[in-house]
Amino acid sequence: MEFLLKNNNTNIKFNIDKYFIEFGNKELRLDIPKDILTKLNNDYNVEVRYKDSSTFIKLLLLDSVLEKTNYKFNYVFWYLPYSRMDRIKDQGTAFSLKIIAELINNLKSKRKIYTLDSHSDVSLALINNIEDINSRFSFAEKILSSRPGMKAAKILVFPDSGARKRFGDNKFLNTFNSIIVCEKTRDFNTGKILNVIAKIEKSDDMIEYTIPKEVYIIDDICSYGGTFIAVKKAVKELLKKSKLEFNLIVTHTEDVIEKGEVLKEYNEVFTTDSLITIKHPKINILNLSNEKIFLK
Repeated sequence: MEFLLKNNNTNIKFNIDKYFIEFGNKELRLDIPKDILTKLNNDYNVEVRYKDSSTFIKLLLLDSVLEKTNYKFNYVFWYLPYSRMDRIKDQGTAFSLKIIAELINNLKSKRKIYTLDSHSDVSLALINNIEDINSRFSFAEKILSSRPGMKAAKILVFPDSGARKRFGDNKFLNTFNSIIVCEKTRDFNTGKILNVIAKIEKSDDMIEYTIPKEVYIIDDICSYGGTFIAVKKAVKELLKKSKLEFNLIVTHTEDVIEKGEVLKEYNEVFTTDSLITIKHPKINILNLSNEKIFLK
């Protein structure tokens, strides 16, 4: 589902996807029934789940319709697109994130913008009146708090210092006794990971014992998963004596995960429905629309 109108108080939902009409040449038209529009008020959020670049054409069409209602709506971009394109390499590089930020800033029906676990702080700087709701809702905390067993049997791993910083303010995650942070070297031109080194940030002195340990790698996004294969290898090299079971917690997951090696190498993957559309026995998907994040 790309576009959902959801009332924060009554939980009434309207799936807007079915009102987009595609012509043979891929042009789009939007016709939302009048009986839906008359039910809208300031309590509705517009939930956006990025599918592809056509999502932004649909967003502009939806904004043009919602503007006529004379209400203002909170837009919730569960995944904020183009956040990874937050810098330019040279004169010939388009600053994609800035372009998308300007588009969002110009939405006429918006009151406020929300997102979850934004990949880049630049996103939050470029978009006006935006809030990352990770202080209200932590996906990693929700998953870890629901897992059985003692914290002493769990090791948290952050693939790089950026991921550690992103989740660094979470009090629950910081209560775990065993935390590993990796250092990653990447080729800027190709994006290829050249090297990963795992280092212990803190330990309960049992981290290298032979008792089984559950390892949870935590990050914001997964594509093909090459990073997480390299991280697994680095952690195994660090904890040679330990029997380890690897799991992945990522807020946003692209469908191309099934084309990589993660689903072969990891026991379970936990993610949200912000991006992913495929199903797999190892992938556990949380429906974000069912979470009472914005309940007044």
